[in-house]
Amino acid sequence: MMMGKRKFPRAPIQVPATCVVGQDRMSGTVWQIGEGGLFVELAAGKAVSGPMSVHFELPGAGGQRVVAEPAWSADKPTRFAPKCSGGIGLKFSEIAPTTRKSIAGYVKKMKQTYESLQFALALDRPTPQLPALLRDTGLHTIRDRKELKDYVAQVIAQFRAVA
Repeated sequence: MMMGKRKFPRAPIQVPATCVVGQDRMSGTVWQIGEGGLFVELAAGKAVSGPMSVHFELPGAGGQRVVAEPAWSADKPTRFAPKCSGGIGLKFSEIAPTTRKSIAGYVKKMKQTYESLQFALALDRPTPQLPALLRDTGLHTIRDRKELKDYVAQVIAQFRAVA
């Protein structure tokens, strides 16, 4: 499976998921999401073909369910999910309009938050907003400023990676 240009931007997220393929139920973690699909990490060695139902909590919008088809896979961490062990990029095949709207809202909010964080980091001096922005993005554990700037730049690029 290969990754191509995306139709919609994606935002980082790290939430538990339950994935169902046929009669098999698997736990996973959603690491990235957009209106067109998501990236989910599953237990090591889980190969998936065909449609998968994914259940997860979207921050600010509650429980969601989508059906998606595998589009690509990775067997190691990716640049947008460096803490994961690999996973599957999924393209939505069934998604409720309200779920799509909630995801679009989440992506927009995260884009604004990451842009504010990038600006705060560019100032190279403490700002009152920085601790809250780091918490909102889940990056408060990264202490190395260069690593933080590089990761934020990669995320910002994902928001722009639209065909």
